[in-house]
Amino acid sequence: MKGKCSGCSACAVACPKTHCIKMEYNEYGFLRPITNEIECIHCGRCEKVCPMETSCMISLDDSELYSAWGEADDRQASSSGGIAAVLSRYAITHGYEVCGAVMDYDTLTVKHRIVNDKNGLKLIRGSKYLQSDVTEAFSETLKNLKAFPHKKYMIFGTPCQISGFRNVLKLHGLIDRVILIDIFCHGVPSKYLWTKYLKWIKNKMKFKSVKNIEQITFRDKKYSWHTYYMNISVGGGIAYVNSREHDPFLKLFSMGVVNQDTCFKCPFRNKTSADIRLGDYWGKRFQNNEEGVSMVLVNSESGLELLNAVSDSITLIKQDIKERFGQQHTDYEYPKYYKKSLEMLK
Repeated sequence: MKGKCSGCSACAVACPKTHCIKMEYNEYGFLRPITNEIECIHCGRCEKVCPMETSCMISLDDSELYSAWGEADDRQASSSGGIAAVLSRYAITHGYEVCGAVMDYDTLTVKHRIVNDKNGLKLIRGSKYLQSDVTEAFSETLKNLKAFPHKKYMIFGTPCQISGFRNVLKLHGLIDRVILIDIFCHGVPSKYLWTKYLKWIKNKMKFKSVKNIEQITFRDKKYSWHTYYMNISVGGGIAYVNSREHDPFLKLFSMGVVNQDTCFKCPFRNKTSADIRLGDYWGKRFQNNEEGVSMVLVNSESGLELLNAVSDSITLIKQDIKERFGQQHTDYEYPKYYKKSLEMLK
């Protein structure tokens, strides 16, 4: 799979031999599977679940499109309209556990984690523009689904992560107890951009240590929804705040100059394996809105039932499916200095 892999970790989760396949960062700072050939039993499960090889996907042209937003608190604390927060809270209330991306402040990396109460949902709220390591959380989810017939999960992730894990769940006949939600994804930047950026932040703000960072908000809507603002706080009223125009991490991430190669030709751009896809409702309709609006694409009966279940607590408006165009539906062109940028970063 060299050249196609997106680091979704499905192969590592599906492998029946513990730690036979590990996800490690490659020379350019992207998660890739490493196989222990001595431990490998050549069962072929890794190939069966790889979303780049086989995937049960539907076209987003066949989805139902909605604009949506939650109440003021959810909307303000979220990156767009707060619908992920509403869906997660509904899931917890109705006996689901929720698996999503959290910032690990011990390592300053992003990992997936399982939460089972409303307080835990605060950890997975908001966009995090880094490649999340899902292996441990997805493996735990699979283990729990197999061991406890009453367990149910709502899982958030990028389209490749969700497509890969759906393949794993289908392999074990467990898909019926899981709701899958993916996101519009611009791509993931190299880990090395993030580590160098943190050193830059430390020096610029004269932080004693990046270990003192208490809060990172990749898109702080206190300032704007359309104009991205990075907000990094070490407590005591000391914080770094800057817009995408001037913040080097947000600027380089948006330009894609050190993003993952696979993301430029993503096979999930116009297809999905999820029940619902969420993102920002960019475009003319809400161009003057600064509070945030979610784009919601419903792709299954389960997704529609879920959206209907929370409809009384949100503002929900059905829209023409054509309005999804412009929402990351075409492949991105490689930046002019893409290869040189990756080499310089390495």
